[in-house]
Amino acid sequence: MASTTSSVRYPQSFVRTYVAGGTIVANKFVKYASDGDVEQSDAANEFIGVALNAAVAGEQVAVCVAGPCEVVFGAATDLSATEGPFFLSCDAQAEAVAATAGSIQAGFAVMDPKNGTAFADQDLGLIYLTPQNADAA
Repeated sequence: MASTTSSVRYPQSFVRTYVAGGTIVANKFVKYASDGDVEQSDAANEFIGVALNAAVAGEQVAVCVAGPCEVVFGAATDLSATEGPFFLSCDAQAEAVAATAGSIQAGFAVMDPKNGTAFADQDLGLIYLTPQNADAA
């Protein structure tokens, strides 16, 4: 059974606590496992949120399911390349990548003082989770 809390760092985040079904890396996307636990996402567009802490099987993992959180970027991303929100999705390594047409939108990138408008591969960046179907291009 999942419980609901808020994130200490981002109190406006909607966070749920689950049991880890395997090894989970903090700040990467997670998905439901077949037994109701959560596991690291291993397929593009399969996610329920972002793990806020690392965990191994049987441990508790806090998952941001909506609102601001930090996530690992899976590719170099330049937010200045588009007008308006820069929509993101999840890749097969459980990392944030630019959403493409037909992908499931995880949320949008947020500029921050550390990275400005550019994120390198494996950078930790702030996103605002708003999971929904995307027709981003």
